[in-house]
Amino acid sequence: VFKHAADILIERLGVPRSSLVAIAISLALISSVGSYVIGRVPAVLSRDRLSVLHEQGLAKSRIKASILIFGGAATALGYLAIRACLPALSALLGAPVLYHPVSLGSDPVLDVGTPAFVFLFYSIGVLAADAA
Repeated sequence: VFKHAADILIERLGVPRSSLVAIAISLALISSVGSYVIGRVPAVLSRDRLSVLHEQGLAKSRIKASILIFGGAATALGYLAIRACLPALSALLGAPVLYHPVSLGSDPVLDVGTPAFVFLFYSIGVLAADAA
């Protein structure tokens, strides 16, 4: 029984490991660009409202800090919801790959690293945007 779909692709189909690494890197870049763009969205879409708050005396750093706090809370809640639904998803998506069962496992590095990098690129997007 294979634990990861990558093991099946390498063992059965002869897909080179370097191809899988290249795909993983490209997916990480695409998701990080997406997180950066999502970080810019609140400041760009609410520019008029944020400029009014800035004109009334609220500092740009506080505006960006509040956007970061709400974004961080949303990121944390989203990943906690995914972690809570993972057993049900694993049972639902437990379809075999090349007639071998594959389970959606838990990796502690990915459980911490993925939300951290998403929030990092989200933060860069928020801080790079002109909030007011």
